[in-house]
Amino acid sequence: MTDKAHNESFVRWQGITITQLGYVTNLILGFATASLGFSLTLLKDNHFDPQHWEKAFFDFSLGLLGCSLILGILCVGNRLWDFRKTTRIAKDRGQWARDGMPDEEINTTLKQRREAVEKLGKRTWVLFHLQLGSFAFGLLALVLVFISMYRTKLF
Repeated sequence: MTDKAHNESFVRWQGITITQLGYVTNLILGFATASLGFSLTLLKDNHFDPQHWEKAFFDFSLGLLGCSLILGILCVGNRLWDFRKTTRIAKDRGQWARDGMPDEEINTTLKQRREAVEKLGKRTWVLFHLQLGSFAFGLLALVLVFISMYRTKLF
């Protein structure tokens, strides 16, 4: 396989990764919003009365689901900022190349901006993993509350 073919494969898979990250982030955002809404609706129900550790786990679940929601919004915003800066870098690089600026000078001029974009990309993945983890543990805590409260109806 040639270098060009490897590069095309990399670009294709990088595009797929970016797209899938967006889908998963939005999916988790939707699930976190729905779970948080469902949980808050339960508080209005007179039959829903968690006791002792159930109440602590329920509160913990609400907190984690809220964190997941906030982290998801931050992740989406960070990605948008990353894409915007990357677009500006590509635009400037193209313009400078058309103006006859040497590649070495272009790369030197863009070095700091590229490093900033790389940090944004890494931050996106950190935010995504935190979003996913807080959602998973928040949902697990909520499920444990339901199992404990409704175990006689479930088992």
